[in-house]
Amino acid sequence: MAVVLKRRRVPSQIWAPVLPLRACATHDEILILRLAAHHGDTARCNGLTAAILAAYSSGAAVAEVPHLKLTDATETHLHLRGVTADKPGNAVAARTNPLDPWAAEAFRLYREEGFGGSDRSPFYSGYQTLDSDSARVTTSAHLKKLIHPTGLSTTGLTPEKIRVWSAIRTTHDTATFLDAATYYGTPWQVLHRRLR
Repeated sequence: MAVVLKRRRVPSQIWAPVLPLRACATHDEILILRLAAHHGDTARCNGLTAAILAAYSSGAAVAEVPHLKLTDATETHLHLRGVTADKPGNAVAARTNPLDPWAAEAFRLYREEGFGGSDRSPFYSGYQTLDSDSARVTTSAHLKKLIHPTGLSTTGLTPEKIRVWSAIRTTHDTATFLDAATYYGTPWQVLHRRLR
């Protein structure tokens, strides 16, 4: 990856590295986030951030995470309900994605902390509906609280890039782009456009 130095208008950072835009997270970034996830403190508990990262790294869309229940995560799979959308190409199909051992452990630890018993979402405790912008912003903000202290905020890492990484990772296991698109929950053309 080439790093380009550009002059910025901010006086405190006259010369700063500007990294090229990427479509997905790297394996190293995911590893750093996973190591930091169990050490991050949030107002609710320590396992919340790790469970949210596990959901994103298992292919959950930003709009799906507030709807997740801890019973949706078994020892081997995560059941995702899908998302309907007004614009074509933004809808995400319902699907069942495999969990890697780290994600399964993160969900198990969060379940043991006692946040999986009620009908309310264990990932969003606000007063808005689970389909609201507030729910999406709140769950992705937990991930941003993890990204910033690790120093990865300068790379432009987002929940969507983590989700794309998880879909691409499946191509290494299955060797087909169609399986990655199914994991991502969209037609293959949508995933292909997001990778360009």
